[in-house]
Amino acid sequence: MYTRKKRIQTNRAIKSIRSKKVTGIMCIANQYEYEGVLFEIARCGEPFRLRKDGEPRKRNSKAFYDLYDRFRALSEEEKQACKIRGGCYRFEIGEK
Repeated sequence: MYTRKKRIQTNRAIKSIRSKKVTGIMCIANQYEYEGVLFEIARCGEPFRLRKDGEPRKRNSKAFYDLYDRFRALSEEEKQACKIRGGCYRFEIGEK
């Protein structure tokens, strides 16, 4: 049976949820542009060549894998200079 006391407790819980901030984390694959070629490296470590609109190509050619081998030979600083976007971002929703 749904009593008046339970209804009041439920309403208080809903108000407390609405008044709090919620923190979320969004992670996306790292995208790079090296020698004019746009690609991303998935979490599993596999590279995917991207089209200009950001969608992955259906197939990767041998020339792309050769380019990727040259990219892997770069130092971490040089790789970061080629990075366009990616990683994890924190965001908050709700009242401050």
